[in-house]
Amino acid sequence: MFDLICIFTKGGVVVWSKFFYTVSIELINVLIKNVLMEEKTAMNQFLYQNYLFKWRMENQSGLVFAVVYQEVLQLIYVDEFIEMLKDDYMEKAYKKIEFRDGFLATLPDYDNSGSKVMQRWQTMITSNDRMSQMKSFGTTSKGQKIVEDQRKRENTEKKVSAKKKRKAEEREKAEAEKREEDERKEREREKQEEAERKAQEWEKEVAEFRGKPGKQGKKEKSNNGEKTAASPKKNVKEIREWGVSKKVTKKDMESLDYSKKFKKSAQSMLVKPTDVDYFGDEKEGMERFKSDNEADSSDDDKEEQKLGSPKKQGLFSKLTSSIQSLTGNKTMSEEDLIPIFKDFRDSLVKKNVASEIADKVCESVKTSLLSQKTASFTSVKTTVKEALRNSIQRVLTPKVTIDILKEAQSSKARGVPYTIVFIGVNGVGKSTSLAKVAQYLKTKGGLKILIAACDNFRAGAVEQLQVHGKRLEIDVFQKGYGDDAAQICREAVHKAKVEKYDVVLIDTAGRMQDNEPLMKALAKLINVNNPNVILFVGEALVGNDAIDQLTKFNQSLIDFGVSQNPRTIDGIILSKFDTVDEKVGAALSMVYTTGKPIVFVGVGQKYSHLTKLDPSMVVKTLMS
Repeated sequence: MFDLICIFTKGGVVVWSKFFYTVSIELINVLIKNVLMEEKTAMNQFLYQNYLFKWRMENQSGLVFAVVYQEVLQLIYVDEFIEMLKDDYMEKAYKKIEFRDGFLATLPDYDNSGSKVMQRWQTMITSNDRMSQMKSFGTTSKGQKIVEDQRKRENTEKKVSAKKKRKAEEREKAEAEKREEDERKEREREKQEEAERKAQEWEKEVAEFRGKPGKQGKKEKSNNGEKTAASPKKNVKEIREWGVSKKVTKKDMESLDYSKKFKKSAQSMLVKPTDVDYFGDEKEGMERFKSDNEADSSDDDKEEQKLGSPKKQGLFSKLTSSIQSLTGNKTMSEEDLIPIFKDFRDSLVKKNVASEIADKVCESVKTSLLSQKTASFTSVKTTVKEALRNSIQRVLTPKVTIDILKEAQSSKARGVPYTIVFIGVNGVGKSTSLAKVAQYLKTKGGLKILIAACDNFRAGAVEQLQVHGKRLEIDVFQKGYGDDAAQICREAVHKAKVEKYDVVLIDTAGRMQDNEPLMKALAKLINVNNPNVILFVGEALVGNDAIDQLTKFNQSLIDFGVSQNPRTIDGIILSKFDTVDEKVGAALSMVYTTGKPIVFVGVGQKYSHLTKLDPSMVVKTLMS
């Protein structure tokens, strides 16, 4: 079933293991080298040759619980077994481990307990009847497709139903708002009518005040000059007078001033501006609520208080502002870390790190910090900052160093030419980078260089190398644009052997990673000549395309290779590094994707503008 079960520390010290078949413990070294050291712990499995690795990390203890088995077995419930093993070991054995001077001194015997965990796991599998029963229809591809289609239909119906419900709610809300608007207008209309009615009454009172005739009519004279009794006036509508036919007095104006009776009550409804002295000064009020501990805060707290200032903030000052109040012995949970890593991921992408790589780096660091406690008097900010810095530093630090000068001198001592092939996409600066490397090997090591012009695809490629060779006083081997590139390279290497050249630098045609005919030709050149080093030349300006370029170049060399262990990219030259300012993320993307070191970076247009990458500089720039 399993080939190997192993419990080991992140540093590679095995605390318990159990072999079921004859396999090498070196498999654990493969896991450490290709996963742990390259900060790919966010992965839950890793395939190496025919072996499948699965593991869990226990951050508090620093232990890794791993199983290795043949991929063809397609075992189930492996994750559950690892979880059972982890819980059992931490409960029964971990506390019995003894340390002396920081090193493991005594390891407990866990064989019996490990076997019992294995038996419990096998019992769980048997009880679920998944190993012995025939596949049900629901587990077949056809059944799963039907279930998936049904699920999609249900989701569609739910979406349609939710949409209809949402529209109905919106319609009801609109109708309710319309009703409220109509009621408001009706109330305003009634108020206006009431105001007009009161105005008419007051006008009538003003008219009576001015001596207008009332209900009794005037006494009239008869035709014979005698006074007669006043006859009742005909009930007709009186003409309204608006006070313009007669001068309005001050008394009239006071009688029409209705604001006086409401003035007092209206003033009571207004909020007076409060004097500052009444509540005290605003800063003074803040001091009242400030405790002694806050007044005597540490330097970290003072730094956090400056975060709101308009001054430009560093990366971690921006990223950790939401959790900086947590200091000392804080057990970090996912809720604490999600906000900071979201901002950190965005900051990496802005600095030209491929989005996929940024996601993986953040997830890996977050996984390593979960359930860990911050040190005493250490803020979460400091803990996260150190974890992120160390993670990127480990990724950029080469696991296998390539010193082409030293290797070329060693090959010279054996009397064998040292061959380096330069590959990459169009226009990244392969020929220029080749010339810089030639200048470096010639001046630093005093080596005799031969340049092989194997780019017979691009017009002017051969002439360009001849110009470089003339300036550097280095020989160039070329056969024009007609012959096969692999054959040109073979003849150049043969000439180097005969004429005692120390190094052969092989230029190849630039090609896009999706151009299959050219990728086959490149694989043929490498298969025929088997160079000592394959260097991929990539631009520092590239972003997300870095992953696609490197992955497909490597995969093409594997797919079109003829040997059992086909050659892949050995190292990287990062050109145009002087043009990116702080956007140095391509270095992290390329190294993380391939696990190969950056051998050189181009920092200018002159031949001497070639240097080795300083990982600490990249880390500092990414965190600035």
